[in-house]
Amino acid sequence: MELLEKSQQLSQLTKDFEEFQETSRAVEAELEYDIENQAATIQALQSENDILKEQIKTLKEDFRKKLFEVEKHNDKLMKELKITTEKLKTMQRHNKELEIDYDILTGKIREKEYENDQLTQYYHRALEDLAITCSELDDLKDHNAETTQRLKDQLRELNNELEIIQQSKFKRMRKSYSIVDTVLPECKLKSTMVGKNSLDMVDSLLGSLSSRLKSYQV
Repeated sequence: MELLEKSQQLSQLTKDFEEFQETSRAVEAELEYDIENQAATIQALQSENDILKEQIKTLKEDFRKKLFEVEKHNDKLMKELKITTEKLKTMQRHNKELEIDYDILTGKIREKEYENDQLTQYYHRALEDLAITCSELDDLKDHNAETTQRLKDQLRELNNELEIIQQSKFKRMRKSYSIVDTVLPECKLKSTMVGKNSLDMVDSLLGSLSSRLKSYQV
């Protein structure tokens, strides 16, 4: 009995062991499949990791280059900013100087405008005085024309009178020549001197009138 029970137990244990082995082989196969899948996944991840490392390395190199360029450009911008700041300060000083010059020029312009107003008033007064002077000159011209014409008329009359006197004198001289031998030398000399003085007086009068006429014509 005991041997039969032991045989049955052994048989059951053998059966259980076989089932365990089958289960174990199935689990092992599944684990090996999982391990293979995991290994493939790990290999893929390692490859991807290597690729990412290379990309990171490349990105770091690009970042370093770009950072260097940015720093270089930043330095350039800082220098330009400094130059621009100096130019701005210079332009501000120049602007202040221009504002001062503008104020000075504005003051000078106001002075010039005042002087221009004064000159304009003086010009208008001068035009008025000139108009009055021209009017007076026209009046003086008319007066001078009248005076000149009157002197011309007087000169003409004096010339006529002189011609009459000369003709009369010539007649008297012809008469005196006819009796020259009968008249005393003293009387002849006296008559000649008297005639000469009269003629000189007439010539002097004519010369004075001619001078006055020329001055009025000028």
